[in-house]
Amino acid sequence: MKRRIQDILIVTFFAIPASFILILSLIYASPTNPIVNYLMERKALNNQVNMGCLYYSSTYKKEGYIGYYFKINGVRIKDLNLTLPNFPFAKKEVQFINEFHQNFKQRKQYCYYVQYIQIDLFFQRYVFIYDLI
Repeated sequence: MKRRIQDILIVTFFAIPASFILILSLIYASPTNPIVNYLMERKALNNQVNMGCLYYSSTYKKEGYIGYYFKINGVRIKDLNLTLPNFPFAKKEVQFINEFHQNFKQRKQYCYYVQYIQIDLFFQRYVFIYDLI
């Protein structure tokens, strides 16, 4: 009986919080996780698309690659995570980044009008570009 109570306490105090932490870490591990992708696609199907400005925020360097951070509605997003594969902007993304890079000095103060989808999930805000306007 005493061993059974110890097992229950171990599960209650260690296994449940550990699994909760594991689930949260999976959600936050990547901005393109399956839960966020599913919710974004559902919002796109239901026409819950917002309009706003995409602004240049800052530059980063990683292994010989120069990348950009942008802001939409105050949320900073990385150039590698701008959209989802099913969104119309996905076909234009590479061209957009290349043109931005070529005309960086002129375009870094520019406002790009975009349609975007935003989800607030567990204290984290996700924003993906749906399409350029």
